[in-house]
Amino acid sequence: GFVSDTVLDEDGEEIPGRSYKDPNNRRLGPGLRMSRALGDVNAERDNLVFADPAVMHRQLKPGDRYLIMASDGVFEFIKDHRAVEIVTDTIARGGSCTDACCALVTQAACVWRLYEGGYRDDITAFVINLPRVATALDTPHQSELGKGVSCRVENPKSNETSESASAD
Repeated sequence: GFVSDTVLDEDGEEIPGRSYKDPNNRRLGPGLRMSRALGDVNAERDNLVFADPAVMHRQLKPGDRYLIMASDGVFEFIKDHRAVEIVTDTIARGGSCTDACCALVTQAACVWRLYEGGYRDDITAFVINLPRVATALDTPHQSELGKGVSCRVENPKSNETSESASAD
């Protein structure tokens, strides 16, 4: 495969490099932007990305506040505890999870530039507010379902099953 260089558009905005199967015929694609590689089976088939994530299983505890999922481009130069500090500090200053994610990605890009100049690996991150997700899962609510759509939800905490259906 071949990865094109990152270039600047007419407004000076950065256009990220893309991964191609053949450098001489970019129409063969997939023209993948690295931060969009999750789930791209075509790029995996062409050996442009590899779906071998580092996975850790951990039982969530009541004090757990955020889940940070990020690509190796974030963690190349930022240690786990520093990523947690960036997220926690941003939110403590009144920022949202989106703000915290932006702060983490920005810091990763800055460190890449410091150590690697113009080159950097893909930098992708998600920050999820765990208490908000837990509350949403524990709160019974009616959702608007389309005609003929049914929804079955299992609550792993209580082993109860909820079902919703719409016929109209």
